[in-house]
Amino acid sequence: MKYLRSLTVIISICILSLSLIGCPPTPIKLKTVTLNPIAVDPPYQYSYSQSWECNVPLPGQGLFLNGLGPEPVRAGETTVGWEDIYDEGAQPFPCEEEQQTIYRGHVQFDVSKFDAVVDATLTYDTSHSENTTGGANEIPPNSYATTLGMSTGTRNDGNGPYFWDYDNDVTLAQCGFLITPNCSLDVSYEVNQWTSQKHFNWGFIIAGPKFSTDNPLPKDNNAQLTWYNHFQLVILYNPALNPRAPQ
Repeated sequence: MKYLRSLTVIISICILSLSLIGCPPTPIKLKTVTLNPIAVDPPYQYSYSQSWECNVPLPGQGLFLNGLGPEPVRAGETTVGWEDIYDEGAQPFPCEEEQQTIYRGHVQFDVSKFDAVVDATLTYDTSHSENTTGGANEIPPNSYATTLGMSTGTRNDGNGPYFWDYDNDVTLAQCGFLITPNCSLDVSYEVNQWTSQKHFNWGFIIAGPKFSTDNPLPKDNNAQLTWYNHFQLVILYNPALNPRAPQ
């Protein structure tokens, strides 16, 4: 009889414990989607100077004849880095010309269907690179970009609006070249800034290693320029917290 009373007490305690704990929580099921960019642009700035001889009215004088810059890009591709152009001219009136161009990348994704993400990763590839203006491609390509930031919108220096300035900059790690995607970066903070509307989504800016043109302009044809492509944004999220996102 004493044994039965003890057993009854133990069973009652178990039932009470289960009622307090409740049913095991439903496991959270996360989902991953990969987004393609809605915009990939190659904004650039340049400085140019020439000697007084370029104003002498002789055939070919005063004309920038080498036909280089800005560098061409294919669809979905952008350039980041810098390149110099130097023409020493020809006698008897050598028209000496120097130009330096700074390139940045602008990449934008539509994340308007998300309210909060668990993780976001930006991936892309190095297409090719050069260390001499108009020179041969480097093998393997170098990734010369050093900085990624959040675009602060367009600016207009008199020739129309273009994306250039940024904030919240972070340092980019060196990209690989054997496994694609070559480059990968955690951008969870940036994406959640956009989804929470704490920062307007003008996209990413990829910049460096030079951030403004030299003064005086160099007399060389050196470069550190990389072409990037295959941009994607991989987002991990909880569908229950993102009802407008794919379920």
